[in-house]
Amino acid sequence: MNIVQVHAPTNEATDEEKDLFYDRLQGAVEQLPKNDVNIVIGDLNAKVGVDNRSNEEVMGMHGLGEVKQSIKRDKNRFLEEQTERAEQAGGNIRLVHQVIKTLSGKQSKPAIPVKDQQGNSIFTHEGQLARRSEHFEQFLNRPPPENPPDILPARNDLPINLEPPSKEEIAKAIKALKSNKVAGPYLIPPEALKAEILNTVDILYGDSSRFISCFRISA
Repeated sequence: MNIVQVHAPTNEATDEEKDLFYDRLQGAVEQLPKNDVNIVIGDLNAKVGVDNRSNEEVMGMHGLGEVKQSIKRDKNRFLEEQTERAEQAGGNIRLVHQVIKTLSGKQSKPAIPVKDQQGNSIFTHEGQLARRSEHFEQFLNRPPPENPPDILPARNDLPINLEPPSKEEIAKAIKALKSNKVAGPYLIPPEALKAEILNTVDILYGDSSRFISCFRISA
C-alpha cells in the first residue's frame, strides 16, 4: 500500500502555485504501481473541521482530534490485553518473554527505496532487480589483480581428524541443539531429534560421512 500525504495551497496562493501543486501530485500518483492500493490523504481543501457537506465523495469526517483519540483508545486496549496475557501466563516464561518483547516496541527498519542513477525511485519489482544487477556489475566486479600474492603451501599438515564422528559425538551435538529453533535446511525441529535420541543417532551414524561437517564437536 502506498500513501501520498499532501497539503493543498490555500486561497491566498497564486494560480501558478496551485497548478504546480496539482501537477506534482499527478506526477507522484502516476509513478505509483497500478496494482497497489494507492491512497491520497491530507488537507486538500485547506479548511479545518469535519464539515464535509457537498464534498462527501472526497472528504471524510475524521478530524485530527478524533483520530488521535481513537488511536489512543486502541493503544490502551492493546496494552491492557498484553498485560493480561502476561499475568495469565503463570510459569510460562517463554510467553512472558514474547509479551515483553512486543511491548518493548522493537520495530524492524523500513526498507530503503531503490533509486536509479538519476535519484528517481523505482517502484516495480523488475526494475529494482535490474538496478541491483547494474549496481553490482558496476561497483563489485573487479579485474583480477595484476600482481597476485604468492602464497606458499603449508610446511606441515594440520592435525585435523578426518574420521567420521562417533555415536557419542553425534549424541552430544543433538543435545546441544536449542529448543524452539529450526535445525538445518530440512526444517526438522530439535525436539523431534531429541525425542528418540538413540534412534536419531543410529540414523545419522549410518550416514555419518554426509553429516561429518555438521555434527563433529571437539571433546
